Amino acid sequence: MAELRGCLIGTILAGTGLMAKYHLRTYGCTLNMADSDIMKGMLNTAGHVEVETEDAADVLIVNSCQVKSSTETKILNKLMQLNSTGKPIILAGCLSINEKAVRKKAPKATIVGTSSIKYINDAVEDALTFGSSTFRTFTSKENLPKQQPIGPIARIPINDGCLSACTFCVTKLARPKLASYTLKGVVREVEIALAHGAKEIQLTSMDSGAYGKDIKTDLVGLLQEITSLPGDFRIRLGMINPQHIKHLGLERFLSVFKSRKMYKFLHIPVQAGSERVLRLMKRGHTVKEFETLAWAFRELYPTGMLSTDIIVGFPGETEDDFAQTLSLLNKWQFDIANLSKFTPRPGTEAKKMAQIPNGVIKQRSVAATRIIRKWMKMRNLTCIGEKYNVLVTEQQSTLTGRNDDYRMVSLPKNAKFKLGGRADMAVTGALYSCCLGKQL
Repeated sequence: MAELRGCLIGTILAGTGLMAKYHLRTYGCTLNMADSDIMKGMLNTAGHVEVETEDAADVLIVNSCQVKSSTETKILNKLMQLNSTGKPIILAGCLSINEKAVRKKAPKATIVGTSSIKYINDAVEDALTFGSSTFRTFTSKENLPKQQPIGPIARIPINDGCLSACTFCVTKLARPKLASYTLKGVVREVEIALAHGAKEIQLTSMDSGAYGKDIKTDLVGLLQEITSLPGDFRIRLGMINPQHIKHLGLERFLSVFKSRKMYKFLHIPVQAGSERVLRLMKRGHTVKEFETLAWAFRELYPTGMLSTDIIVGFPGETEDDFAQTLSLLNKWQFDIANLSKFTPRPGTEAKKMAQIPNGVIKQRSVAATRIIRKWMKMRNLTCIGEKYNVLVTEQQSTLTGRNDDYRMVSLPKNAKFKLGGRADMAVTGALYSCCLGKQL
């Protein structure tokens, strides 16, 4: 009955040309969020209306992620629940490459690949008539309408895809082709976001270091253009693989951070402390190269935030390999370290390798997490007594802001500041995730 009712709704809407009410749920990284901004911009421009709840929607859109098996399982379970409502479903994002799994949970879903969101309005029409089509044509996302930020944070994609071939990465299969936005196009998007009140520009991609290699420009040139724009704003540069910093020129790259508009924040994923494991991962860099970059950044910006990614339990990782990773974590005492337990992803080279038992991976995860959180908290504890002027960026359990190093400061519950405003704070305490502040 629910399916019949959904079909009737779709027929009426499609037949009369009325616009649909849509609900869009986003999973995953900042790049996925940026893709959702584009989809919303296109849908709203066409006259469709976003609603806050699934019950109020005519069509349900899921922008998905499958970087981890736990995330994939969560999304597939959600698809099954949405399918039981009988409402039209659109599945976009990285999980779109696993069409078999999607159709098992939502047989009549319309599927939109990561490079095909230009067709999101066609997908809505298809979904409303239960066409069950799949959109996979590669098209550029540049110059497509985008929903502008309603808060201080603007997510600006600079390129899709990357140039790496990591054996564990399923995202590469979903976004296989490097496609950089033009330098003028990115600068224009930043200008538009600033005109709409954005104060924090998050430049996002799978690997920001690959930017421009397909269009004869590079990341440093882009950052120089953006930092020259007028206004009081901050730029958070997204993840960059170590080998690209080397090719950009270390001194040239780090000099960009001298601009007051750049957060002194660098996210360079090392993934493992063992050279042997890095070769198995086909990371394209060595531990030594990573350490050269980390040392140079800390030398120039000693209070800046150094962030990395770690995978434990990669196939073939021995106890000695893991010990080298723990040693690296203790040596560098990262401000942020994102830990992942290895899970084999479909279609990747690493899935074919001999796997480490889940129990061992869990033990290693616990040990690494303990060290990571210890040093994250210790780095924040060193800030006690410091006074910061922070940019208020988010409303979480309390308002939170960022200092010029991108360090998060949690404001008191009674603090009265507007998002996008600035607050003078004194750091009085610390958690592993943030500093605790009081208003000056």
